[in-house]
Amino acid sequence: MMRVAAREARDFVVAGTLGALLAFLATNHVHAQPLTVELRAAAEVPGARVTLGDVADITGNAGARQRRLAALIIADTPRMGYSKTFSRQGIERQVQRLSPEHRGQLRWSGAARVTVRGKGQRVESSEVVDAAALALARLHAEHYKSLELRPIGEHASLDVPAGKVDLRARPLSVDPVSRRVGARVEVRIDGHPYRTVPVWFEGKALRPVMTARQLRQPGDVLRTDDFQWSTLDIAAYTTAPVLAEDLMVQRLRLKRPLAAGEPLLREHVEERPAVARHDHVKVALAQGGIVVEAAGIALADARVGEAVSIRNPDSSEHYAALVVAPGVVRVDLR
Repeated sequence: MMRVAAREARDFVVAGTLGALLAFLATNHVHAQPLTVELRAAAEVPGARVTLGDVADITGNAGARQRRLAALIIADTPRMGYSKTFSRQGIERQVQRLSPEHRGQLRWSGAARVTVRGKGQRVESSEVVDAAALALARLHAEHYKSLELRPIGEHASLDVPAGKVDLRARPLSVDPVSRRVGARVEVRIDGHPYRTVPVWFEGKALRPVMTARQLRQPGDVLRTDDFQWSTLDIAAYTTAPVLAEDLMVQRLRLKRPLAAGEPLLREHVEERPAVARHDHVKVALAQGGIVVEAAGIALADARVGEAVSIRNPDSSEHYAALVVAPGVVRVDLR
């Protein structure tokens, strides 16, 4: 009785092992079965990339392998309304390169060539122009009383692949608004850059600026009382206006005549030197540890650390001095 039971147990173990082996062989046989890739003659692709599944029917008894093959990227999708033809040999080479483990396991059939047409969506020109204008407004609007941007030329709508469209605009320059100002708009599809479009505008920017009350001459030291405020379109000028705080901090002076009513711009001024020609200056006469102050008149422009010729206003005597501070020179006596 015990012998019969032992023999039955051995038969059960052998049967189980044989069943597992047959299941293993059957599974590997299925995986080893070739898949059929039947190429279509034409395909419309909505996305930005052409996959093998877009252009071919893949059949066989291997779901996971079929899905991986179908997802292989063959090429970029042509723009909407355009088409491109791919040969079967070229697609085979691309598949072998991307998935070498399928070499010899694919049966190719169907068309010798497939024509792919981009089936996407349209981005209206107004959307692109609005994105560019918004980027410029964000950069400049706070600096002006009003900002007007008129698009230059015609802008065509864009045909792009299907997907989520994102327009990212960036000004071409951070300089003040001029008669011609632009922004670059990057068109992104599903987060990927697709195309970049420059958009140009004619600019008009109104803001209060300082205008001269009366004719001013080159070399004049500028004070805020010499100007009045007027609202002008500064986009018509080549440089930015001078701000009131610049006159108080930088001690600017004119480089050329400024007519009454003319706005004060950066191109009109230069930083005043520490000592200017004809300035009345304080002269520090130093001998040993003793310093005596006197008055003098500068005969030329000079900056701190430079030598300048000084005239004694009483004797008209000329002597050399060193500029040590704005309006102050020093003479070391021996």
